[in-house]
Amino acid sequence: TMHIPDGWGIELGLWFMGIIGMVWFVDCFIAIYLSFPHWRSWRKSLAFRWRQGSHKLNFDLHRSGGVWVWLLLLILALTSVSMNLQTQVMRPL
Repeated sequence: TMHIPDGWGIELGLWFMGIIGMVWFVDCFIAIYLSFPHWRSWRKSLAFRWRQGSHKLNFDLHRSGGVWVWLLLLILALTSVSMNLQTQVMRPL
């Protein structure tokens, strides 16, 4: 909760971290959509172009690295929402 004090009877730290988790959860799906622009060429999103220059390698490391750890980041985002907004979001779902 980042030791944010309660205000107006609301636990502001829990709400803040829960909202950040929800934004992060949505951002995971936006990132996977941007990583796979064409579903037929999915291999390009998982490969590294080692010999085609540093700019392409830097781009591939960023994109492919994110694809490789995508599921882990999605689980962390969902856990953040469930731990911070358990009664407000997770129980109704």
